[in-house]
Amino acid sequence: MEKKNKYIVAAYKMYADINGEHQLLEDTPEDQPFWFISDMGMALPQFDAELSSMHTSDTFDFVIAKAFGENEDHPENEVDLPKSIFMSDGKLDESVVHIGAVIPVSNGEGNRFNALILEIGEQTVKVALNHPLAGLDLHFVGKVLESRPATEKEIDQVVAFLSRGCGGCGGSGGCESCGGCGENDGGCGEGGCGGCGGS
Repeated sequence: MEKKNKYIVAAYKMYADINGEHQLLEDTPEDQPFWFISDMGMALPQFDAELSSMHTSDTFDFVIAKAFGENEDHPENEVDLPKSIFMSDGKLDESVVHIGAVIPVSNGEGNRFNALILEIGEQTVKVALNHPLAGLDLHFVGKVLESRPATEKEIDQVVAFLSRGCGGCGGSGGCESCGGCGENDGGCGEGGCGGCGGS
């Protein structure tokens, strides 16, 4: 029997251990739930797999280990940024911008990253970029509000939506309102499609 894409709606809280504390990073309540269609790259693969096996009203509590990979330096993630973007009133705040510091930056599409400062030059600052949640184990606790076979119309709408340039909420980053985790921006389409189960 051919596997059917499922339309899934869920409310959840997402936690991670940061600096020794189990912190709430995202809260997607029942009145603003996260929705996705399974097996379409809209959600993190393990999140998709876990919820796809559940039914309406099922509750869940699971951990995705290092969902966004290890928090390591990779040469391909190193970029030189204009020094001017780190300056205020023509000066570099060395208490914030220094070698070894990690500061948040965003790109032209609104995607956010943690930038580890590697070098400070005359005109540029070399940084290594990582996803804000790289290296963290994500703990999801929530409830499936709806789970049913997706209609052909819903599947077609998602295909059309993704083809317009949104990378989906699966961590690929293309859509501004799905461009990161730890902030539930919602708004990626009717019903919300924003959040970390996806991105």
